[in-house]
Amino acid sequence: MRGRRWWTSILPALAVILLAGCTPLRRGTLPTLTRSPETTPPPATTPSSPGPAPRDRAPETGRMDGSRSPRELVCALAQGFQGVPYRYGGTTPDGFDCSGLACYVFREAGVTLPRTVRAQAAAGYHVSRANLLPGDLVFFRTEGRRISHVGIYVGEGRFVHAPSTGKTVRTDALDDPWWLRRYAGARRVLADDVVLP
Repeated sequence: MRGRRWWTSILPALAVILLAGCTPLRRGTLPTLTRSPETTPPPATTPSSPGPAPRDRAPETGRMDGSRSPRELVCALAQGFQGVPYRYGGTTPDGFDCSGLACYVFREAGVTLPRTVRAQAAAGYHVSRANLLPGDLVFFRTEGRRISHVGIYVGEGRFVHAPSTGKTVRTDALDDPWWLRRYAGARRVLADDVVLP
């Protein structure tokens, strides 16, 4: 009995010594206990549970290699020219008219557009307002029945354009009553970040 009591009394001390030897601790620190990863599988989802991702938001990040897609570049360039004065016939950052802004922005992104609003309205292919994507061209009838104005759709119901003499490049909402009444359609010259012929 004496032998058993002797061993039972030193077992806790022996365990402390062994653990101290396996886990060196700095003075005043305690080991951090980590929980093992959960083994319970995540709840099953049905195909109808996740909603569709919003398609008309302006892209916020580039590709994995840090480059930008043509759509991202077009939107960033267009928004970067806000505040540039309107200039009839203008095609440079010193001053833009509406089609001059579109020409310049797309050229900087590697896409050649025709110079006039009328010719731009025939470029690419038609896209419905419900299916607009950032980088699409949006057209308006601001002077009677003919298409006379163009802007660059940048997502979330907004477009960048050079409005008229005395104003500057700015962003407006497609749902603004003035623009909504004059909306004439949209054209896509970029599809899935590939330039169309």
